Amino acid sequence: MHRAARLSAILERLADGGSVAVADLTDDLDASPATIRRDLVILERQRLLARTHGGATAHAVSFELPLRYKGVRYAEEKRRIAREAAAQVSEGMAVGLTGGTTATEVARALADQQKLTIVTNALNIASELAVRPGIKLITTGGVARSQSYELSGPIAEASLTGLNLNVAFIGVDGIDPQAGCTTHHEVEAHTNAVMIKCARRVVVVADSSKIGKVAFARICEVTAVSELSLEVHQGELVTLIGANGAGKTTTLKAISGLMAPAGGRLIFEGEDITGASARRILQLGVAHCPEGRRVFPFMTVIENLQMGCHLRRDSREVEADMTKFFDRFPILYDRRTQMAGTLSGGEQQMVALGRALMLAPKILLVDEPSVGLAPILVSRMIEAIASMKERYNLTVLMAEQNFTQAIRIANRGYVIVHGKIAFEGGSAEELNNNDLIRKFYLGL
Repeated sequence: MHRAARLSAILERLADGGSVAVADLTDDLDASPATIRRDLVILERQRLLARTHGGATAHAVSFELPLRYKGVRYAEEKRRIAREAAAQVSEGMAVGLTGGTTATEVARALADQQKLTIVTNALNIASELAVRPGIKLITTGGVARSQSYELSGPIAEASLTGLNLNVAFIGVDGIDPQAGCTTHHEVEAHTNAVMIKCARRVVVVADSSKIGKVAFARICEVTAVSELSLEVHQGELVTLIGANGAGKTTTLKAISGLMAPAGGRLIFEGEDITGASARRILQLGVAHCPEGRRVFPFMTVIENLQMGCHLRRDSREVEADMTKFFDRFPILYDRRTQMAGTLSGGEQQMVALGRALMLAPKILLVDEPSVGLAPILVSRMIEAIASMKERYNLTVLMAEQNFTQAIRIANRGYVIVHGKIAFEGGSAEELNNNDLIRKFYLGL
């Protein structure tokens, strides 16, 4: 991993947890302790963290990654998103672009097109497009922010008044079904909302790290899934495949009762569970392992696992399941009395999966299990899920951003495009050769 990517990964973990440990970063980033310590020195000199014995902590301020570090995260994914976004733009269109690293990649993908009018409030985008002869560039006024290079405020909003855009590409810091599209700064949020009102069509451009995140200020509401029909048979491992914001997380939340579907029905083992409470759905045997390693950080490993079996009364079977889990992951047995928040990223994800398994579920919903893991750990995580499916005789519905790894263990897969099922494949070969996947997910 290059230094820029490591620095970005360190800051991302710092933003999530408030502190980092050299030992954990060594495991997660596959780097030596000496290399990690040098990285921490660099970041401390830039006043982005404070070093401590064995690690570092964030400064006591609202933490937002500077744009120069955001750009190296999920770089290839952002370029694929940008290529797909640029394919939706044709000659003569008026296009709006807010700031952000993914929106910047969209600007680069549009740079060689002809007879376009581009309206932007991002200084870095404006500087890149100003020299392009085929583009008419309009920049707003406003107050600049050093973190995002965006111009915002009343002057920027006045510049947008009266403009009519064919499409606006909006960069965001978080996308959540309830909170909507959000960003860290309230003035930027308002300016972006004004641009949205100027556009006939609005496209949010964001990589997978933004899904499920909630930043401080709402830009607009979002409805991720408009229409979807799928089925999972007993004993299957079915994967949901789709681009960022396609509706995978929303689908799993609707099944587990964390979101109320606006229409349609959810049938589980012949029972209509539409509108049922999350507790009732859990009692029926539907376990949900959400995205982002959601462990209880100040509880031990074994206490986290015990939280998963609070509805069970078969103490002997609980003990047997606990033993079975520790047999599969002996390193977690060795650390069973350790605080979960001090584990490495991969170990935390295993604990989160184990907690869901302690319910003894009939079906396990797994949301993006590889997110945030080092590449070397992704394959191990996917193999562990396949192993647990066989070991516990599970039915699994898994949303996973790593297409290649997901189809390797899946019996079937669904492709979601714009909140709708676009394709169902019965084998890895069918999914690999499908044009929709190549276009909408792989960006080919």
